Amino acid sequence: MRRKTILTSCGLMVFGSMFALTPSAMGITVLGSGTISATLDNPIYAAPENSAYATGVGTSKFSWGYLILDPNGQPYPGDSQSSIEFTSGTFSNVAPAEIFTGARLQFHNGSYAGGTGATGIDVNATSSSDDHIPFDFNGQHLHVGLTIVNTLNDGIDPMHDADFVYITDHPEYGSFRVYEGGTTYIDLKFAFGSLIFAGVGDVGDTQSGFLWPTIDIIPNPQLPDPQPVPEPLTVAGGAAALSALGLASARRRKA
Repeated sequence: MRRKTILTSCGLMVFGSMFALTPSAMGITVLGSGTISATLDNPIYAAPENSAYATGVGTSKFSWGYLILDPNGQPYPGDSQSSIEFTSGTFSNVAPAEIFTGARLQFHNGSYAGGTGATGIDVNATSSSDDHIPFDFNGQHLHVGLTIVNTLNDGIDPMHDADFVYITDHPEYGSFRVYEGGTTYIDLKFAFGSLIFAGVGDVGDTQSGFLWPTIDIIPNPQLPDPQPVPEPLTVAGGAAALSALGLASARRRKA
């Protein structure tokens, strides 16, 4: 019996069998262009009631932390919630398995009442593309967890006091740290097969933050046994406000 052979876009079809050929083996260049976007979901809090002090769940920007207000009902100067924002990015003429920069993660290290923070958030990323054949670059999904570490400030070593985030399941990429009151970003790298996380780029503003090779708290060489001191709001807000909140100290963030 003769077998009929047809060369298709996805392989060499022989009736009765299939010999799968990759596009590259067939001399086909597979490239895709599009965008990567994400929402931030399923936050984890230091205490369940802290959800009342968070905003942006299910959007691209998540903020957390309780702000003590002055007698006029306004936050004290310099106080702000901390936040993480996923900024959508584009990819152009990318091949499957090729690592590319596809988005940014911006982190703001705010000042807020101690013990009212978040300790984690999920990133749900999705690709959007008009390139579907022979590889579908559209609708690829990626789910990764971010761990948020709110350091207990000692007011002596800025690197020690820097809050940081890291990819929960990929500590080998180290951590992204932002100095007290600072805001900056890192580029995020991806690759297609299914959409996968493939690393981080440089920090946008090295005066505001830095990358660290581990996920450990940075020891303060000037203070072997740190005794954290209250941040400025302890003085500005007054003991009465703190007592009413039942907080031991304000703007002293804890992991």
